[in-house]
Amino acid sequence: MISNTFYYTMTTLLSVCLLLLLELLVPATLLYSQSTDEEDFVELEDFVDEDEFSMKPRFSRPSSGGGVTLGFNLTALKPSVLDPSLKGDLVLRNIDVYFVHNGLLLGGSWTTSTLYDAPDNYDEFDFGYRGVMLGYEQGLYYGRLKIRPSIFLGQMGVKLIKSRPDITFDTILNPSRREVLERVWEDESFMLRPAFGIGFWPIDLVQLRVEAGFLYPMQGRRWEELREPIYSFQFVFGSNR
Repeated sequence: MISNTFYYTMTTLLSVCLLLLLELLVPATLLYSQSTDEEDFVELEDFVDEDEFSMKPRFSRPSSGGGVTLGFNLTALKPSVLDPSLKGDLVLRNIDVYFVHNGLLLGGSWTTSTLYDAPDNYDEFDFGYRGVMLGYEQGLYYGRLKIRPSIFLGQMGVKLIKSRPDITFDTILNPSRREVLERVWEDESFMLRPAFGIGFWPIDLVQLRVEAGFLYPMQGRRWEELREPIYSFQFVFGSNR
């Protein structure tokens, strides 16, 4: 009987000791785990660049995106340089399609012209250029303002044909009275157009941009007279990142 009482007493004491030991060990283990996590977190912060992983857009960053540009251009080029009999205002229109990735720009550009107040005897007036556009675009003010130096490489073409009524109705020079056309100038030249533009995005997907450049056909002689500044006001429709 004594042995049984002793046995149950010792068993009870042992159980109480185990419970006390568990109560001491479990909080200590949790405390150690928490302190380890805090140390790891502190060490991780030492290696994390807050600017690199920040969700806020940077004030200045290379642009990415793409779009279509519709532009109206004014140039110091006088129509009389193309033909002394020409007067009026020469207005150029351009369409650009471009893509930008990390600031690097690649696109194509097509420019045509209209001569207002052209003489009635002009049968065909064609002046323009087309080619590839390269450049770099940087965004400021969190992407709302864009600056873009660029260069255009392509082909400039001139085609001027006018009728000669003085010869058409001359019975001696033209007994058959067929219409006589004079090919004043028809030629092409490789050209460059360095430019610098500033654009502003008032709303998403729409940009307003102004640009100043310089037309530089590479051939000499008559083409040298076409080397003139050019100014452009453009509407851009596309993405902005």
